[in-house]
Amino acid sequence: MAGIATALAAVGALWFNGKAMEQNGEQLEMTRQGQVTDRFSKAVDQLGDDSMDTRLGGIYALRRIAQDSPRDREATVDVLTAFYLAHDTLAKHGTPSGHGTPADRRTVSGDGSVVCEVGALSKIARDALATLNALMELVPLERGASEKAIKDFELHGNSALDGPDMSGTYLSGIRIPPSSGLFVRADLRGVDLQGARLDGVNFGAASLNSADLSCAYADSADLQGVELDGARLDEAELRGARMPKVALDVQARRAILTGADFHGRSFSGIDLRGSTLNRADIRRADLSDANLRGADLSDADLRGADLRGADLRGANLKRARLDDVKWAGARTEGIRGMNLPKT
Repeated sequence: MAGIATALAAVGALWFNGKAMEQNGEQLEMTRQGQVTDRFSKAVDQLGDDSMDTRLGGIYALRRIAQDSPRDREATVDVLTAFYLAHDTLAKHGTPSGHGTPADRRTVSGDGSVVCEVGALSKIARDALATLNALMELVPLERGASEKAIKDFELHGNSALDGPDMSGTYLSGIRIPPSSGLFVRADLRGVDLQGARLDGVNFGAASLNSADLSCAYADSADLQGVELDGARLDEAELRGARMPKVALDVQARRAILTGADFHGRSFSGIDLRGSTLNRADIRRADLSDANLRGADLSDADLRGADLRGADLRGANLKRARLDDVKWAGARTEGIRGMNLPKT
């Protein structure tokens, strides 16, 4: 009996100690959450301060809270998104005070197209830039993430992944990391992304209608689901980019589109004067009435493409694959690299 009593006492002691540890753990978690709440409230207060340094401190504090406390990440992202959209100094639908107009920051040639400024820097305000960088880190689009996983994350009401309204915002020269999901389904109509670094960025189903991506670097960017009507891509570099299925009134003079995917896309009337499209996949694409004057289409795959009414004067078609191309009404004077059928 003594042995049984001893064993029961030992079990009781273990239960008591376990319960005490559980209660201590709960108390520690409550204390930690209280500290996080205090940090969160203080950081939010800092966002409303007149001092740039204080606002930056609040932004960095919120960023750290989201990293330390996954359960508070959603609320932190919502606050940072609201701050960026409501309190930045970017003068939406215009340009920042004192920075001039887009025309002042680039050279426009005689034909109205853009000539890039080398080394142009972003004029985005420091607090807005810090907020945007935090959002890009906290709202990742994981490489290889399943569509279901992304949708599940969206269902939690994350405002950035649901598509923020950044229409008209000035983001010239900004660098967006490929891992960011910030622009997925975003409203980017009329946004100024001149000279932006967008290599490998997935825009999902974002709206880029009338956006200015002149001189942007967007190699391997995924644009296949975006709206791009009226966009400017003059001098942009989009090597290997996946282009939208349909886009109207796009201006992309002297753009670099080496290896870009236009397969089955509809870009009727696009202005690609002087652009580089060598090795591009243009199979069964609709480029009717497009301006391809002086374009480099060497080694491009144009099988089954619709080039009716297109201006191909002076274009380079060396080694291009041209089976079943529709040429009716195309202007082909001075074309290089091959003999075309009379149109």
